[in-house]
Formats: sequence, structure tokens, C-alpha cells
Amino acid sequence: MQVNRSSAKLILSWIVSETKQHNNIPKLIITNKKSFRFGEYDFKRKTIKIFLPSHQNNFEEFIDTILHEFGHHLQNTKVVRYPRLNKCLKWNDDRLREQDFETHAKQFANKYKKKFLKIIC
Repeated sequence: MQVNRSSAKLILSWIVSETKQHNNIPKLIITNKKSFRFGEYDFKRKTIKIFLPSHQNNFEEFIDTILHEFGHHLQNTKVVRYPRLNKCLKWNDDRLREQDFETHAKQFANKYKKKFLKIIC
């Protein structure tokens, strides 16, 4: 598979199905804009944005980015419930909250990336 818009839609469709989030689908924006980021999640707009040039045809990193940002989407919609994460949401320490959000999103992406790669390989 290639790093492109149709592959991104396929990955997103797969993770929505895998997590049974059919009524909870974020908007997906694929851009050719250069960025130091691979992707980002807009919590207000419930939008995943993927920066294609950042991946430079690294399909595994591309998968990871989409899944990572979808993990943030689940955090945003309160589908994901982790005691430590929920506790941090009540704290005022933004750095700790962000660290837990990122840790969870990385773990989520790693778990599902392995499953996805087994299916396509």
C-alpha cells in the first residue's frame, strides 16, 4: 500500500470498524502541506489532519499516525476510560494531562498497528 488519501480512508474505516465506533467517526483531512508534524487531532472540530509529506512513503509510520490521532479522538469523545487519565483530567497540571493523553494514544496506535499489519501482510 502507498501513503495517500485512499489508504488513509481505508485505515480509518478499518479502525472505526475494529473499535465499533460507527457512530463516532472523526472528519479526516489529508494535506500535502509540509509540516514538522506527522498528524494532529483538533479536539474542538473532531478532526484528524494528516500531513502526507512528513511520511515520505513510510507506510508503517503513516498507519501509526492515523491510529494515534484516532486514539485522541476516542479520548475526546470519552469512549476511552482509564482511571489515571480521568484523574489527570481533574488536575490543573496541563503537562501531566498531555503526557497521559500522548502515552495512551501511543499505546493505542501500537496495539492496533500490529493488528492492521497482520491483516495486510
